[in-house]
Amino acid sequence: MSIRMAASLIAAGLLAGCNAPAELEPGLYEQRLQTEVILKRPGHAPETQRPPAETRQLCIERIVPDQPASFLALPDGAQCRFTHAVWADGKADIAGTCLAGDDGPPFKTRITGVYQRTAFDVALRMTAAIPEVAVDTTLSIAAKRVGACVAEKPRIGK
Repeated sequence: MSIRMAASLIAAGLLAGCNAPAELEPGLYEQRLQTEVILKRPGHAPETQRPPAETRQLCIERIVPDQPASFLALPDGAQCRFTHAVWADGKADIAGTCLAGDDGPPFKTRITGVYQRTAFDVALRMTAAIPEVAVDTTLSIAAKRVGACVAEKPRIGK
């Protein structure tokens, strides 16, 4: 899975899953995304990549509290098994293993963080290993509700 693909999946999908009944208010959210990728190749020093932080707006329309796969907005064909999924009492803690639908390697994922009614701060970590390289990707997302949804903004949870 590429860095750009991982970041876009997480950025779009994490917001969809951050909804629990009456705990995160639907609306337009501004999110600040910071990605860090560590590549480990046998016989080489680890390589760290930190693209510039991004700020985006995304509309959350529907609440999906009990479907962890929707938390990650996985690519078509991806299959995940979640061993732990909690989004309650202001804390997020979700973990599982996925097979990518794009013939990529299996990857483990873990989301941890905190939320309030109109904001959240979470980190999503994905790890994958193939014989040539181990990839450890962390995406930190800080988001806050900035108002009602606007027609032209991307929508999650329709």
